[in-house]
Amino acid sequence: MRRDDFEQVIERALSELPEWVASLMDNVLVVAMDGPPPEDKRGDCGEELLGEYVGVSIPDRAADYWGVLPDEIRIYRLAHLDLGLSQTETEEEIRRTFLHELGHYLGFSEKRLHQLGWD
Repeated sequence: MRRDDFEQVIERALSELPEWVASLMDNVLVVAMDGPPPEDKRGDCGEELLGEYVGVSIPDRAADYWGVLPDEIRIYRLAHLDLGLSQTETEEEIRRTFLHELGHYLGFSEKRLHQLGWD
């Protein structure tokens, strides 16, 4: 999958967000990257990262949260391609990864992410 196709899948997922979620997105960028920085290559369980949220989740933002650089939801293209899925399955996995990382931005627990199907 070419980078522009990958970005289009992410853009489509963004455009399909319910209004209650889209209205909460503030000071956050969604970034498509080939892969994570070398120090971030593996998740907590040693698996390759498909994406990550870097920043301060909405519930953790205090009154002094202002004047800071945007948080980032990073989605990693090559890790998705390494899964060896079909085109349709890859697009669904990209969408799922985006929603999962968006959930971290929103401060959702892993249990809540599972309930929403964002895991």
